Amino acid sequence: MMDRVPLKYSIQPVKLPTARHPSQCSATCQVSGWGLVRDDATEPSEILQYAIFRTADAQECLERGTRYRDHGEFCALDEEGKAYLAP
Repeated sequence: MMDRVPLKYSIQPVKLPTARHPSQCSATCQVSGWGLVRDDATEPSEILQYAIFRTADAQECLERGTRYRDHGEFCALDEEGKAYLAP
């Protein structure tokens, strides 16, 4: 991608949680980006993608098989309940 996206009220970088300020559990959030859209993809998407998740606490994240460390990460569950970590 060659062009920068201008930041404005509705377009901002996400602030990740810290040990002093953990993420709120059960919050619904929407994430967007141009990342890889398939496990076997080698190039990022040229089209902005988005997904809606619900954040989960450390216990729920661990119960769903992740390696959640609770330091600068947050755990999110998709609509089917699959857990994902964001560093």
